[in-house]
Amino acid sequence: MKVRILTLLITLSFSFTLAFGQGFYENKQFGIKALKPEDWILTTNEDLENNLKKLEFNEEQLIKILNSNKGIITLCSYYKYRIDSISGLIPTTKVTIRSNPTYSYSDFKTMKTESTDRVRTVVSDFEFIEKLQDIKVSGFPALHYSCRYSINTTDGSKIKVRNRYYMIPKGTYFISISLMDNETNENCAKVYNEFIASLQLTK
Repeated sequence: MKVRILTLLITLSFSFTLAFGQGFYENKQFGIKALKPEDWILTTNEDLENNLKKLEFNEEQLIKILNSNKGIITLCSYYKYRIDSISGLIPTTKVTIRSNPTYSYSDFKTMKTESTDRVRTVVSDFEFIEKLQDIKVSGFPALHYSCRYSINTTDGSKIKVRNRYYMIPKGTYFISISLMDNETNENCAKVYNEFIASLQLTK
């Protein structure tokens, strides 16, 4: 029975639910709780969330779920506007779970340093605001950096984007948080600072 249930969970397709207003997003399986930005739109993988709430999985089973999703699970995303409402930049907060192939914090830091260096070679106008650094998130060792770069819009123009990344290793996986906005007409620094300050990691 457990095998059948696990197989069902692994093969679930993504379906999303929308919610508005202030509140908390919580995923007890991965031990994550954070304040939802007020009046932002929350999307979650409803099937995955419901099944995780019903069952207790050990770490080995969680890794199987990750591997079945190519090493990444998007737990939730917050959008300032509806995705279909505008063609320009939509400030976005995204919380994902990703596979961690390293065995120590120092190895994890080396891996993320190399990956950020690769991004710099791909994005021509990439620049660091804050270089990769060691921090604490909810008392856990983590890595953080922020950067600027440009993206093309559907009308052919370019928009300058700011992105802040937080990466918290948790053994065989790590929690990745991406906070995207714009420093001119879509500066969400206050909202994002409150989001990170509210973040609780219970596992």
